[in-house]
Amino acid sequence: TWLGAVLGDRLSRFVDEDTRRVGKTHLGKPVVSPAELAKGDVAYLAFPVPVARAVRDRLARTSPADFVVPPEH
Repeated sequence: TWLGAVLGDRLSRFVDEDTRRVGKTHLGKPVVSPAELAKGDVAYLAFPVPVARAVRDRLARTSPADFVVPPEH
């Protein structure tokens, strides 16, 4: 939600694994499942680095999209 609010119109959609949210909208943008992403799509994982890495590694097994982990500081 925070990243979506910051990106505004530069954000095309939200990605969520929760099937109860997929197909709905959030902040006026569609919510899609990771399985709907295509090669070349980029999804930013706005989570603490260890969580983002785990999510990236799990989703990379089933989705061709690029999942971006925040930088470590």
